[in-house]
Amino acid sequence: MIISALRERKDGEKRVAIVPDVVKKLVNDGHQVFIEKGAGEKSFFSDISYQESGAEIMDLDEILPKTDILLVVDLPSNDVLSKVKNNSNIVGLLNPYDNKDVFENFKNKSISAFSMELIPRITRAQSMDVLSSQANLSGYRAVINATSLYSKSMAMMMTAAGTVAPAKVFIMGVGVAGLQAIATAKRLGAIVSATDVRRAAAEQCESLGASFIMVDDEDDAEDDSGAAIQAGVLKGDVKDVLLLDVTPLTLGVETKGGIMTKMIERNTTIPTKRSEVFSTAENNQTQVEIHILQGEREMASGNKSLGRFTLTDIPAAMAGTPQIEVTFDIDANGIVNVNAKDLGTGKEQAITITGGTALEDDEIERMIKDAEQHANEDAKKKELVETRNMAEGMVTSTEKMLEENKDKATEEEVTAINDANDKLKKLLENEDLSIDDLKNGIDELAKASQSFAEKLYAEAQNDTANPSSDESDDVVEGEVIEDE
Repeated sequence: MIISALRERKDGEKRVAIVPDVVKKLVNDGHQVFIEKGAGEKSFFSDISYQESGAEIMDLDEILPKTDILLVVDLPSNDVLSKVKNNSNIVGLLNPYDNKDVFENFKNKSISAFSMELIPRITRAQSMDVLSSQANLSGYRAVINATSLYSKSMAMMMTAAGTVAPAKVFIMGVGVAGLQAIATAKRLGAIVSATDVRRAAAEQCESLGASFIMVDDEDDAEDDSGAAIQAGVLKGDVKDVLLLDVTPLTLGVETKGGIMTKMIERNTTIPTKRSEVFSTAENNQTQVEIHILQGEREMASGNKSLGRFTLTDIPAAMAGTPQIEVTFDIDANGIVNVNAKDLGTGKEQAITITGGTALEDDEIERMIKDAEQHANEDAKKKELVETRNMAEGMVTSTEKMLEENKDKATEEEVTAINDANDKLKKLLENEDLSIDDLKNGIDELAKASQSFAEKLYAEAQNDTANPSSDESDDVVEGEVIEDE
């Protein structure tokens, strides 16, 4: 799919519809990305930065006839829209109520339009909430602009002449923009106070370090769409709204070869519970270590370790025989309980993680970006480990098959299977072998075992269809007597 972004032509518009980091993600997902020359210059993104992320820099007339999804900030001019191909898609702040004629033309050309300012402000659509993101920037910029006009330092300063008192900042309205303004002013060292017509905003305001001011006899003007709903729910003032918390990052366990096996995916609503059955990796293994991880990397080493515990006294058996059920249970407070139970003996062990999963937003974002940057590398490592695990399991099962059915195999079959099995075992001794060599070894063993395995299955089916019996059936002869 071809995804493109244009240079904004509206006077005073300095924004761009896509940044290089997102371009890189789209390219990694297999899409082509076209960027119009100079599209990011006013936002300080050069054409070179887009090219380094995998985009192609092109002229407007080259882009429009080829594009499947067109990304814009503001609705382009009619001249530009006339060149957009039929059955394509346009995404941006399109203001449909003031541009009804344009949307009629979209209908005639079978163009699908996604007006981002109309996306519902719900948890599932949070990543597409352009109104909140722009309000967030507005709050930040308001403080920065005010600081540039202020003739003194925002923070308290010790000078040779004496102490300069910190600036006092007053924020009116504690919505999304107001909350960001409070946070920014506090980071700059100011003393911050704020007001809002909704009493429920006080808790959020004070949590950011600002003092909340409200006239005692003023009516509370909070409604069901304000930014203070969350604070109201937490205080118990709002009864008919359900806030859904989610897991910020994926939780899982380390399995054979250093793979992170995911148990609870990122953004899963809590409370939640999930179980999965695992087994032992070695013959006669009497204990297993449960290593709990948090993160988005495919390999365990790239994720955050939350804890470990050991389940012991597992009866010795062949690898893959014991059944170990691992359960992750996260309650409404985010407390993680992990339990491991041997289904054969009923023996179990558990661990509770109370605060280890809590991370700052910037740390969560860093871990997500880290996983995206190493996605290809991790996928290759994971494939190699999984192929090696498959090969080791195949060696073990082949040896077991021959041992249990040696009286049914010919000398030629035993020799061919053992030769292929020994070759694969020797390959597994090499830590630096390629995945192609490993797959070839697996294929050779599969071919060597195929005819013997088919013979075993045929015999088993024949035994099922014609069961033998040591008892002879008694046949009673007689004649039918008809009633007169």
